[in-house]
Amino acid sequence: FDIRQLVLVDNKMNIYVYKEFYVRTSSAVYDIDNVQDLFIHLTNYAVQKKKTKGKPERELEEDELDEDDEEQEEGNNLSMEELNAFLEEEGMSMNCDGVMKRIHEIIVKIFLSVWKKLNPLREKNTFEVFGLDFLLDEEMNVWLIEVNTNPYIGCSSGLLKKIFTGMLEGALRKCV
Repeated sequence: FDIRQLVLVDNKMNIYVYKEFYVRTSSAVYDIDNVQDLFIHLTNYAVQKKKTKGKPERELEEDELDEDDEEQEEGNNLSMEELNAFLEEEGMSMNCDGVMKRIHEIIVKIFLSVWKKLNPLREKNTFEVFGLDFLLDEEMNVWLIEVNTNPYIGCSSGLLKKIFTGMLEGALRKCV
């Protein structure tokens, strides 16, 4: 799995981190020995929506990543609370506040390093939404995977509908 955290940056370079991250899971059982199966190792929605039931693995063509969305399995997205409950069932402990604090620290460092590049003309009433992807290691250390400048905000599950609706409503209140 990976963690997706939504971040909004406005024209004044204020950084707003959405209050809840969500977890993206794979649609196939993890197997470290099977490096060819994209459905095991990539949790990106563009890849996961292509999972064909009954076919354990197949190669994806480049143009498949741009096809119209198919309905996403609800179980491929978890809330913070659901992740915490799963980890507890597995005998692991996640300090949600500690994880969020570390995510916030990383986010501040990222945007401080690029603030001159974002909205260089400082146009009014503008904002940009970013999707930052993180991993947790066995010791619950937070690691940045990537920053997405155009994150997928389709409502492919009830959880995502709740998160994206809240995030977009908040963005409009802050920036417009």
